[in-house]
Amino acid sequence: SFNSPPKTLARPSVLLVVGMHRSGTSLLGGLLQRLGVALPGETIAGDLHNPEGYFEWDEVVAIQERLLIDLDRWWPSEQGALPLPEGWLAHPAVAIAAAQLRQLLSVESARQQGLWAIKDPRCSRLLPLWIQLAAELDLPLQLLLAVRDPAEVTASLLHRDGPLVGMDATRAQQLWWRPN
Repeated sequence: SFNSPPKTLARPSVLLVVGMHRSGTSLLGGLLQRLGVALPGETIAGDLHNPEGYFEWDEVVAIQERLLIDLDRWWPSEQGALPLPEGWLAHPAVAIAAAQLRQLLSVESARQQGLWAIKDPRCSRLLPLWIQLAAELDLPLQLLLAVRDPAEVTASLLHRDGPLVGMDATRAQQLWWRPN
């Protein structure tokens, strides 16, 4: 009808790929990219442990890594297996990270014409922040959770991170439980 208000186009959803490190999030990121889902930003290149690449937006990783360190919950550390601090969303470091992520998301969501994705296992720990940001930006958010057998994740973490950060089986198992 001529009297109907014009329909506004829905904003494309952002798909947040979450799950524990070494659980297959990179595999999902690569599959999504091959299916034509945009993965914005400069992505972290492959290495010995992920030859095809990590499919992680380097700026998002840097912001979230800094935030977890500021909250004393850097993911591979002993404190990384602990719950986030009580009231962590009100921590001053969260305000800084939120402003940085909000800016990235705002610019990128305006550019995207279809479904797009952000893949970073750190999003799993910081999911309440992502939900808050999506609501503030009126950005449709969908989640894709990568789950892998915890024994396989533990073995992979021990192989990759044991020598670097003193990862042991107990901590690796505890880390698996947080995002899952």
